[in-house]
Formats: sequence, structure tokens, C-alpha cells
Amino acid sequence: MDPKVKAALLAPESFEDIGSKFRLDRPAMTDEIGNTDGYLTDVCRPVSIPGISTSRRRVWNGSVGVQQDVYGLIGVTSAHILDTVRAKARSCKTYVLTINKPERVVRADVELPALSDVDGTYGFCESMADVSERNWNCTAFLSRGDLIDSVSITAASEDSARAHLALVLPRFAAGLQKVG
Repeated sequence: MDPKVKAALLAPESFEDIGSKFRLDRPAMTDEIGNTDGYLTDVCRPVSIPGISTSRRRVWNGSVGVQQDVYGLIGVTSAHILDTVRAKARSCKTYVLTINKPERVVRADVELPALSDVDGTYGFCESMADVSERNWNCTAFLSRGDLIDSVSITAASEDSARAHLALVLPRFAAGLQKVG
């Protein structure tokens, strides 16, 4: 599964056109398989979902931050993963991620562009007041077969994060389509 997960990661130069430069891979591409603890998102408090066999993260930084997490699934369907994330995002309007830090505001059910190369999608946005008063993060989950691709955009406003998410999602959908 790990070779398939690695192949779904977009190239390091993928977001230079929006001013975001490659920052890191976690784990490094030469390292053994990544996170297998089932952790997918912090929204409305972290939860672990069994059935994730491997994951890899790639991060780009700039005026807009881009983070991609690709998860390989075994024993769980991508539809179940999307349903779980959707239920989590809808379960709260606000939450505290870090004790003694401001709460995050959650906007569930973000409209995403139509993507023909994926089996399903779900998106949400959240303020990041615990990091910076102006930061917003919008995340989309794309599914295709036994892969889930989590794409997060961090920007100075909710509108900017939503617009950049819509702009880059077709690139991620094409990456998933490429690996099957």
C-alpha cells in the first residue's frame, strides 16, 4: 500500500504558481511507512479510525499553506471514512484544540467543485484563532478506491482559504486518478 500512497503525493513544485514552496515530507520519502494510528483530523476533537494502513504528509508553505495527507485503507471503505469525517465536522460549531487557547469556529459542509476523478468528497472550514486571529483552514477529503486524500489550505481569511481550496482540488483529484 505504501508505494501507492507515495505515488498519490503531488510533486514538490506543484504550487509554485500560487506562491507556495515545498517544505517537508513526513515521514521522509526514504523512511518506512508512516502513521498507522488512524488519526485523520482535529475537527471537533481528534478521533482515531481503524483501518488506515499507512499515511504520508507533504507540506508547502507561502502566503497560502497547502498540506496533503494520503491514507491507504485496509478493512474500511472510503465511504465510511467520509461519513465519519462529515459526522465529526457536523457535531460542533466550536471546539478547543489546545487548553487555554481560543476556540476554533467550524463551518461544516463546505461546497466543493465537482471532481470527476474521485468516488466522493467532503469539506469543512475552521478558524485557527489558537494559532493566529486571522488564519483559517479549509480541508477537503477526496476518496478514490482504497485511498483518502486530505487537502488542507491555510490562508489569512476564510474566503481566501475556500477559494484556494477550490483552485487546487482538481490537481489532487488528478493525482488520485493517476494511481487508480
